[in-house]
Amino acid sequence: MNEQDWNLIILQYLKKKGFSEAEQAFSKAAGQPLRDVMSLSHRLETHKGVVEHLVSHFSADGDPQAPVDAFDKLVVWIDNSLDVYRGELSRVLYPVFIHTYLDLVSRDASAAASSLLNKYRRRMADAAGSGNRSRSQQLQELQSITSPQQMETHRLVKQLATARHPVRMSSYCHDLLLYYLHTGPGMLPISVVISQHISFELSEMTPSLGHIEDEAGSGSDADDGVDRDDMDAHATNQTEVALGLLQGNIEDLYIEDKHKSHAPVASTAMDADTAAIATASGEDGGQKGAAEGQQSTAGASEPLTKKSKKEKEKASLAAAAAEAKRKERPERVEPQHFVPPLAEELTQQWFRDIEARTEVSSSALPSCCFFTFVNSKQSLTCTAFSRDAVHVAAGFTDSTIRLYDVQQLSSRRVQKQDSNMMDVDHEEDVENEANASQHMSNAVSSTSRPCVRLHGHTAAVYSVDFSHDQRLMFSGSGDGTVRLWKPDLGCGLAALHGHLLPVWDVAASPHGWLLASASADRTARIWASDATKAVRILSGHQSDVDLVRWHPNCHYVATASSDHSVRLWDVASGQCVRLMAGLRNRTATSMAMSPDGKQVACGTDEGSIHVWDLGSARRVCTLQGHVGAVWSLAYSSGAGALIASGGADETVRLWGNAEASVEGSSAMPPTSSLPSMPPGTSSSPAYNPIKAFRTKSSAAVSVSFTARNLLLGAGAFTLRSATHRSLKSKK
Repeated sequence: MNEQDWNLIILQYLKKKGFSEAEQAFSKAAGQPLRDVMSLSHRLETHKGVVEHLVSHFSADGDPQAPVDAFDKLVVWIDNSLDVYRGELSRVLYPVFIHTYLDLVSRDASAAASSLLNKYRRRMADAAGSGNRSRSQQLQELQSITSPQQMETHRLVKQLATARHPVRMSSYCHDLLLYYLHTGPGMLPISVVISQHISFELSEMTPSLGHIEDEAGSGSDADDGVDRDDMDAHATNQTEVALGLLQGNIEDLYIEDKHKSHAPVASTAMDADTAAIATASGEDGGQKGAAEGQQSTAGASEPLTKKSKKEKEKASLAAAAAEAKRKERPERVEPQHFVPPLAEELTQQWFRDIEARTEVSSSALPSCCFFTFVNSKQSLTCTAFSRDAVHVAAGFTDSTIRLYDVQQLSSRRVQKQDSNMMDVDHEEDVENEANASQHMSNAVSSTSRPCVRLHGHTAAVYSVDFSHDQRLMFSGSGDGTVRLWKPDLGCGLAALHGHLLPVWDVAASPHGWLLASASADRTARIWASDATKAVRILSGHQSDVDLVRWHPNCHYVATASSDHSVRLWDVASGQCVRLMAGLRNRTATSMAMSPDGKQVACGTDEGSIHVWDLGSARRVCTLQGHVGAVWSLAYSSGAGALIASGGADETVRLWGNAEASVEGSSAMPPTSSLPSMPPGTSSSPAYNPIKAFRTKSSAAVSVSFTARNLLLGAGAFTLRSATHRSLKSKK
């Protein structure tokens, strides 16, 4: 169209609006006769869509109802389209809806925005399905945005302004959509929204009835750990994270110590060899003559030389191996907060644990020791093992924590050989302890008695954990408090208040004095053991935060919630940096972090185990094998080659790296590893089922690996029903 045609369009608009004076003034200024307006239609037939867009846009004259009407037309057009196209075309509705709403709010048209939201909110929520809690959250947040001032600072608005919504669509459906937007009257507002905020991923696949989908998008997105239609997750997972281990961690310190210790051995061996040769050619030859000197030299130098060569070669090989391992070490990160150095005695103890560690794999399975709690009357809720496996802490529904000394229990069992079963609850101590102080202010050594009861909580205890140096113990309870305990004294030190509802889980950091807690108030909190107020509040989950685990470098914590999502949080900023929303309608019941900090595993209430790669936020594999909830998970120490899981089905199962060989082991059929991402997109290994250990009649409440890779488990003995026993006897 030339300049004359544009002048005619403006004159037509002025004539339609009845601005006769403006029409005459413009006609005179442009030198355009008014009679030419009547002949506009037949000359602009090829630009009909563009003209109608412009005329419609100008005639709206800022009418806030125009975007609402345009969205109504888009919905009607999509609903009336053929079934084979409707599914793909429907994918644009949700992003167009939210950006149209925000555009109306930015123009201070709150009435039109509210009308649009009330009319289509239920449809948008129902299209996402019950598993997409993030869309429900966005719709709820949209309702709270009613003024331009709120948009300037709102988190969701900032995310939507910078992110382009990805929509997968066939090329044919994309052409149909563009044709309608080009020719349909009044569709300019929708065209602007789509061009600014939607990124199309086109495919040459021809639409068919087998690929019909609704506004929720493709169902295959659930497999990669990131809902592609969830812009919140997509933007969150683009955040850079530093998943390397800390500089100066105990594994690196051990390698450095071995490297330094081998260097003096090699130099000493060389000095001894040189001294032996010098002595052989010295004074003995001058005092006793040439013959005796030669014999003495042969007798003295030859044995020392052989021994020194062997020592020197051994030291050189060890030093070379340590140096190679040190050079191959991945990148390390600096601590974000002060990390107190380990005591020398503790460092040497950990060095000995690493020295004595057994490397486990699919072909070299660990030994397993299972602790059974009898006479617990179904009141056991949680257990935790100390790092050296000397103590076992257990929480109960009667608000008590019981600290067991494994060595004392073993010696007591030996002394009572005539008893066929040991009652680990020690009911005979109830009457003596009933008169004790509620807070046990008197110091009681945990080594003087096999069981010490800790009182302080006023509701069921749901989680216990030991600090990294075993000097402190932490617990979370239904009374909403987190408590600190001194195990060697058997008394409480502090009660941390802040959560409004029960505390479901607590976890001590691998380094330093921080701890994390997860609560039913939808938050996780970071605490310092020397303060009574939380240093960080992690808020973002839409339901109870059930589980919390620390990353090995202490920069991040992972949380799992009843909203069917797993999040990774930056401790320093309190921001969510990873969002894995692939659990769908499953609830997380257990979680573990890999020793290298690259993976997080999560067990669910329906028996599956999901493993995610934290770098890409993609799911590595899904493991099936348990019948019932998976109550506990643990990675093996060192390389983390094995995952141990304990479930309500009274089994402890081992899962091995799929790349490792399983020959020679009693491996189970590898039918439960379901890779959910294309090969080569992640360096994280998948896992296969290796072996299952069955308990007598105890659900595995907890499993963990010691520093030396001994697998520990614990659970309460449960009497089966009379019907079950009769069926078992008949068999």
